[in-house]
Amino acid sequence: MHDALLRSQINELERALFTALRLAKESREMQSCLSTLSIKINDLLAAVNEDENNLAAFSNESKIKGLLNTVVSLKRELLLLQASLHKNLSPLNDFSLLLERFRDSRTYVFKDTAHATAFVEKLLYYWNEKSAILMPRIEGLIEKEVIADLCRCKTERGYEIDAENVSIVVTKLFAAGISDIVLDCGECRITWLSRTMMRASATPERIKELDAIALTQNAMLK
Repeated sequence: MHDALLRSQINELERALFTALRLAKESREMQSCLSTLSIKINDLLAAVNEDENNLAAFSNESKIKGLLNTVVSLKRELLLLQASLHKNLSPLNDFSLLLERFRDSRTYVFKDTAHATAFVEKLLYYWNEKSAILMPRIEGLIEKEVIADLCRCKTERGYEIDAENVSIVVTKLFAAGISDIVLDCGECRITWLSRTMMRASATPERIKELDAIALTQNAMLK
């Protein structure tokens, strides 16, 4: 009975989340409109405040009363929206914290390849891993030539690379135009999505540790 009730709550929450996300994306048009509005307001304020003739002309505008009413109404609506967002962000943050307890993958984006490979070096060091298994998805002659002199041995899963050589191997593979790389680092698997972006798969506990290591390399977490 409890399982059925919980599943029903999850399904209802999922539908509400999708609806909220759709509406949030639609609000981008409103954000763009507000940005344009701000520019036009600043332009008018500059013109009026910097020239007394413009101020005098503005004071005689027949639209002042209507503009005032519209501004007051818009401010009221935006303040209500701001209050609603502030109120509802709190449970959303709490739910996010709950979900993060079960996260088993994370995408990291680094400034450059050097920071990305340094991240891999550090995780191997902190976890006391002496080597990693390099698993190029497309194995060819170029890959074999690149890693032949740096490979400890060839296993069924891939090439075993000493931890201190991982960055060198990855850099060489990138230089050879090969970026479709997977690294088995013991308790996590690193999948390179580009020269500066990778996805890590691990237990939730290890993901938290990886997050901390990645932040030391100024990574963006997704």
